[in-house]
Amino acid sequence: MAQTADHYAAVLSASEGVLDDVERALARLDDGTYGVCEACGGPIDHARLDELPVARTCAGHPRLTDPAPTGPSEPRPAERPAGPSA
Repeated sequence: MAQTADHYAAVLSASEGVLDDVERALARLDDGTYGVCEACGGPIDHARLDELPVARTCAGHPRLTDPAPTGPSEPRPAERPAGPSA
């Protein structure tokens, strides 16, 4: 039971992070800075924005502000191997 609650808490936290990223991207659209690197002020390549619409930096500065990849940290119940659990 605790594992399920922990999993849901992790999913909720990741979802909130994605929502924050989208809201920041929308704010940049509103203020005219969408597509401008927050680190150097240069343009963010269109291909990068196509791949990662919430990108805040150009390819030269990807680790400074871009969101970390998110995903489940453990297999979903249907993906766990069958058998006795510990």
